[in-house]
Amino acid sequence: MAFVSEIHYRDDVATSSGVPHYVEVAVSPDDLGRLPQFELIAYAADGSIAQTFSLSDYAGVVDPVTGWTIFQLPVRLVADPAPGQIGGIAFVDFGQDQVLKSFYALEGSNMPATATEGPAAGYFPIPLFSGSGETIQFDAYGNQSDGPMTQGAAPICLTQGTLIETPDGARPIETLHVGDLVTTWDNGDQPIRMIHSRRISGAEYAGDRRLWPIRISSGALGFGLPERDLWVSPQHKMLYCHIRIPLMFGEDAVFVQAKSLAASFDRVHVDSSRTSVTYFHLVFDRHEVIFAEGAATESLHPGPEAIAGLIADAREELYSIFPQLRMGEARDPADFLTLRSWELRTAVA
Repeated sequence: MAFVSEIHYRDDVATSSGVPHYVEVAVSPDDLGRLPQFELIAYAADGSIAQTFSLSDYAGVVDPVTGWTIFQLPVRLVADPAPGQIGGIAFVDFGQDQVLKSFYALEGSNMPATATEGPAAGYFPIPLFSGSGETIQFDAYGNQSDGPMTQGAAPICLTQGTLIETPDGARPIETLHVGDLVTTWDNGDQPIRMIHSRRISGAEYAGDRRLWPIRISSGALGFGLPERDLWVSPQHKMLYCHIRIPLMFGEDAVFVQAKSLAASFDRVHVDSSRTSVTYFHLVFDRHEVIFAEGAATESLHPGPEAIAGLIADAREELYSIFPQLRMGEARDPADFLTLRSWELRTAVA
């Protein structure tokens, strides 16, 4: 089974978030072998075909919750299409004798006419009425609702201005380049294979607490670490050492998500004072522990959740460097156990 699951159509959201318009298609695990049979066909206002998108030409991301694979296609659907713009979309399953699964258009004074070409020929599109949400979303039965944009959510990364330890001393993360060496916990100096940054501001930032950084105050982790205040995304993991960790978990150190630290430490909290943030991903040949403001922390570990949080351009870049990830092949697991929030609270109580 496959269906159109989301349409990111609003210009104000695209401008404030930096995420281009897209149409998202969800494909069940049982139908991944039929990707060449699924196509999204874009229609112009006069009902002619403007462009065709085959799912097999795009990289999908597995949703860690449902197990379905999500494809986000670079389609800009507009309510009042001018010549050359896309006014309607049809999703087709050519593996079932050209089954037209859906044919949609945004409600407007210049909605596309009855389709004159392709599998939707002779059909008039179902009008979609824009609402207050950032996107139009659908369930598997075609029921429509408004919701938040799903692309780029829950970043796992460091913020601009963070000092990263290198063989030549600490450097702000925004001054690093692909190929530069970074000091690691147990693997010497390693070259950066990929860097990606994203600035989040405006309505997207103000309305989504998942995007607000966690501030780890200087010395909050003990042993004088971090050496300066450190801002990271809520999902980002810090390496944590405490006298009780070996006794309780049999490990010398453990990973702890920043949001778990905020729930357990007085000097770690969600920073609600900011109006924007720029996040950075650092990717190496393997999942590394590096040093940010002197404190041990993780590089990007591209598992399903992290990959799902990347925007399309970053995901394609990651796949070009590590092509095995496109096929669902996992990279080496993290070297350290990750504690849950209640486990951390028990350890430091």
